[in-house]
Amino acid sequence: MAKIATILAVLLFEYILTAESEVFITNKYASNVLQRHKRYNTGRLEEFVAGNLERECAEERCSFEEAREVFENTEKTNEFWKEYIDGNQCDSNPCLNGGVCKDDISAYNCWCQLGYEGKNCELEIALTCSIKNGGCQHYCKNTPLKNIVCFCAHGYELGKDGKSCEPAVPFPCGKITAANVIEAQSRQPLTRSTQTFEDFDNSTYTNIHNSTDSKGSENNDGITPVIVDTDVRIVGGTDSMKGEIPWQVHILNKDGVGFCGGSIISEKWIVTAAHCFPKITEFKVVVGKQCVTELLYNI
Repeated sequence: MAKIATILAVLLFEYILTAESEVFITNKYASNVLQRHKRYNTGRLEEFVAGNLERECAEERCSFEEAREVFENTEKTNEFWKEYIDGNQCDSNPCLNGGVCKDDISAYNCWCQLGYEGKNCELEIALTCSIKNGGCQHYCKNTPLKNIVCFCAHGYELGKDGKSCEPAVPFPCGKITAANVIEAQSRQPLTRSTQTFEDFDNSTYTNIHNSTDSKGSENNDGITPVIVDTDVRIVGGTDSMKGEIPWQVHILNKDGVGFCGGSIISEKWIVTAAHCFPKITEFKVVVGKQCVTELLYNI
């Protein structure tokens, strides 16, 4: 019985040794099995291989040109390079008072909120009326002592905070009474002429023209009369009251004959239609005239 137990023990020991030999291998063989095959220096021409950030900059130290090949964009490459070359300088959040940190190479820049300055936006700029109206609700005034004073519009008074404005009377902006409304409604409305160019009396115009022309030879030497074409009609148009459209202008050619209209948009600019100036180089602009069919003169 003891002999059988000894034989079983020997067999069990041999089995354990055999099992260990299958599980454990040598260090050299294990390194060959578990070794990571890097993708650089593989014998291929890397110039013909698409850029890869891990291959170029993680498995080996890359240059700026190699990183540029990966991103194919200078701006994105710069953003990556600033952190890659020396870490992110903004990790500690150095900018104060709501400033925004931008990483750079061995440095950082703080974009400060309005009213702050300094390397880390730590300095408060002296408050002036040019910055958010000095915090005043209505009006702001700079003083010789480099501070500000707030004041309010008529009918308001300065609040306890020295910046806000509160009504000092029930109706600080004024009010319209019922009597004023009734009085305005009782007034006679303004009337305007609805006479069109179709009602124009050519015989009257001819008489005026002949009378003026006969006197021109005696009193208007050197003045050439120019008659506006009265056959021109504005379909559906009506006469405007004098001064009703002050921004409208009449554009005349070099002979004093009107050919287009326009509108004043500033002290030096008139807007009109593009087709009015296909070849015309000399022209005049007339304002303040109500009737464009009146007799004009070139002096």
